Amino acid sequence: MPHTFTDTAGRIWPVQIDTTAIKRVRTLMDLDLMTFFEGELMGRLMSDTVLFVDTLYAVCKPEADARGITDEQFGQAMSGEVLQAAEEALAEGLFTISHPSRREAARTVWEKAKTLRARATELTLVRMRDPDLDRRLEEMLLTPIETGSPPPTPGSSSTSSPAPSA
Repeated sequence: MPHTFTDTAGRIWPVQIDTTAIKRVRTLMDLDLMTFFEGELMGRLMSDTVLFVDTLYAVCKPEADARGITDEQFGQAMSGEVLQAAEEALAEGLFTISHPSRREAARTVWEKAKTLRARATELTLVRMRDPDLDRRLEEMLLTPIETGSPPPTPGSSSTSSPAPSA
């Protein structure tokens, strides 16, 4: 049974990951979903919402075609919690197609990636809420830019004409 998510228009989308879906994503997106848990692709999809939605559309394309939903319409119905649910559905589908001996490792990698993303967001918020940040930014804006040497003044040696040759 495929994993599902519901878009902002209330449509329920099955995320069926099988060899046909893997081949379709390879053809349409030039991405290999079978390498998702190796890190690079997971990172790209988790950080690039447009790439993620386009990839998910490629996975869901047969259902989208049957419903007459274009990639633009699909993308317009993807935001916020829908994206999170869609990520989970895609990961679960990939766990299902993964070799049984690799599933536990794949789940561990997925959970660690989600934890790291949440921690990075948390640290960013802490830094942005630092009461000292505004003061430090203002100091930076008021500090003159150092160029290494003062600009030349008229008549100084750097602007005078070379001595005539004899």
